[in-house]
Amino acid sequence: MATGCHTQFGFGFQRKLTVAFDGGEITSDAGLLLVREFDERLGLTAALREAVSETRDRRYVTHDLLALLRQRVYQIAAGYEDANDAGFLRADPTLQTVAQRLGTPLASQPTLSRFENAAPWDTMRRLNRVLRQWFTRHAVSRRQPPAELVLDIDSTDDPTHGQQELSFFNGHYDEHMYHPLLVFADGYLLGARLRPGDVGGATHMRPLLEPIVAHLRGALPTTAIALRADGGFCNPDLLDYAEQAGLTYAIGMPPNPKLDAAVALDRLHAEVTYERTGHPVRWFTSLPYQTRSWRRPRRVLAMIEHTAQGPNVRFVVTNRRGRAADIFAWYHQRGQAENFIKELKRDLAADRLSCHAFRANAFRLLLHALAYDLLHLFGSASWRARRSPGRRSAPCGFASSSSAPASCARCGGGGFISRPVGQGSCSSSPSTAICRDCARPPETTARFPIVSRSLRSAGAARPTCRCGTGVRVPPRPTATHPAPRRTPRGVDPPPSPRLGRRQPSTAGTS
Repeated sequence: MATGCHTQFGFGFQRKLTVAFDGGEITSDAGLLLVREFDERLGLTAALREAVSETRDRRYVTHDLLALLRQRVYQIAAGYEDANDAGFLRADPTLQTVAQRLGTPLASQPTLSRFENAAPWDTMRRLNRVLRQWFTRHAVSRRQPPAELVLDIDSTDDPTHGQQELSFFNGHYDEHMYHPLLVFADGYLLGARLRPGDVGGATHMRPLLEPIVAHLRGALPTTAIALRADGGFCNPDLLDYAEQAGLTYAIGMPPNPKLDAAVALDRLHAEVTYERTGHPVRWFTSLPYQTRSWRRPRRVLAMIEHTAQGPNVRFVVTNRRGRAADIFAWYHQRGQAENFIKELKRDLAADRLSCHAFRANAFRLLLHALAYDLLHLFGSASWRARRSPGRRSAPCGFASSSSAPASCARCGGGGFISRPVGQGSCSSSPSTAICRDCARPPETTARFPIVSRSLRSAGAARPTCRCGTGVRVPPRPTATHPAPRRTPRGVDPPPSPRLGRRQPSTAGTS
């Protein structure tokens, strides 16, 4: 039995959508339909067509470049990071629908491998530009731009295996690896660049950062731009560029004997204070400092701590105004970038760069970045729509008044039903959601951790039923009491059933 229901859902990217209940074609990734509809409305992956140049012989081409890009991006978003997964996903109805059209087989693993190995460096520069355009067009408001935009710079390790190009041993991570650079802004990945394993610090930082800053200056001219990074990026070239570009920064600085001598007295006082009081001590100070490679003195902040674990001294070079304690508190927020990297690597397997060629792996890193930002935009838009008044949201957070189906955004099956709790069956009675398939209460396990991150940050989770069918569960009902009646001014309140009639207060009377 097949039912045409495209008029109810209103999918713009697929004019003809059919839902079948005969079990002939089964998919476990129907939630990608919602992401694809969100993508179609904003035109996100449609912008990738101009980023990739066609170099193939059209006589032997079956799959369009945009279809190949969408296939790889949506496979990564669904958890299929390897090109080998395309072997059994070619006939998947959901992947066919979101990549090109239903009924047309998708590209095979050899086709995707040739596509990744043939990507030129110019294509990667254009893909980085697409990431920046997505951010300024859809992640921030140009009508009400933010007063300040903080760029968190960090690097991570991508382990390598075998004889991969430019794979070197890194003593800091104690492994053979690649060392990519990442630039985040409020959880959004603005740029990514793959580096050889033996390259560290701020190497190749300016070629990645300069286009980002120039684009933000043009799109958000009234927004101040700030820079945060750890001690590995304390490079004279990066500091000079930040000052020339008008960026405020707070960058960690490795200790050295000269800095240790400058705070030796404060460190001794902190140790004596801790021994006398037995309580942890944390002091902040500021001093002018200049190294041999710096063109002029700069402000260096020091945080002196002494706890039961012993002394701890940290240094930060900055050009921001304010108290040292406030700047250190702002600098410590850069630790959130570590969580974004974990989502990129653990949830989307961005460290799965298994190609032999370095250029192909650099292209793969950008494919993972596109999938990350797509899900990040989808989750952020869903959360904003859920919080906006007068909007009705779907169970899995895709807010729409008519286009969202009443089923899970991940699996698309089962759906949810509401049943009243306790006595009464009116619309005002408290209700809970149960699974249509197994009629069991749901569990709080999320399949799309990036999409549900905004929900978890507000104290909510995206529950999923034990049978695999996702549902959205309303909060657990609490005991409700009728609202107390307001007593008119000058009239005594009604008697209490336990305490009897309330006696009027005589305070302030003569």
